[in-house]
Amino acid sequence: MANIDTRYRLAQAEFMDACSVHWKAQKLGTFRSILSGVVAAIVGFALLFFIFWLAVFLLAFTGVLFLFIWFRSLFWRWTFRKARRYNSDISLSFGEDGILEETAEGKVDLPWDSYSAYLDAPDFILLYRKRNGFTPIPKSAFSPHQAASLLELLKRKLKKIG
Repeated sequence: MANIDTRYRLAQAEFMDACSVHWKAQKLGTFRSILSGVVAAIVGFALLFFIFWLAVFLLAFTGVLFLFIWFRSLFWRWTFRKARRYNSDISLSFGEDGILEETAEGKVDLPWDSYSAYLDAPDFILLYRKRNGFTPIPKSAFSPHQAASLLELLKRKLKKIG
C-alpha cells in the first residue's frame, strides 16, 4: 500500500473545534458540564433553607465547574498560540509502519505503537498518543479517497474511540 500524505495548517478555531470533539469523546463536553452546573445550582438554591451545608456545597461545586470550563478553554487557546507545531504547516505521511510527522518542531517517525487509539469525527480525525494527548487532523486535508484509505488503515492499526 502506498503512503497517504497530507499537509495542512490548523487555525485556532479549528483547533478549538477539535478540542471540543475530544472533550465530548471523554464525556467532558461543555454542554454537559454547563447542564450539570445548572442542575447543581438549582438544587443548591432549593436546599438553601433546608440543608444549608449541602446547598453551599452544591453552589460551590457549580462555581468550580464553571471556572473549570472557562479555564480549560483559556488553557487550550494559550497552548495553541504557544505551540510551534500549530503555527506552521504540518506534514503527515501514513504508512504500514507508522506516521512520519514534520512540523516546525522537527521531523519524527512515529511507529504505530506510539498511538493508542483514534477518533473519527465529522470534521476531524484525532490520533491519541499513548503519553501526551492527541493530534488533530482536519478531514479537509484529505481527498475523499485519501480519507477512506486512511480510515481503513487506522481501523487495522488502532483502536477506535466512539
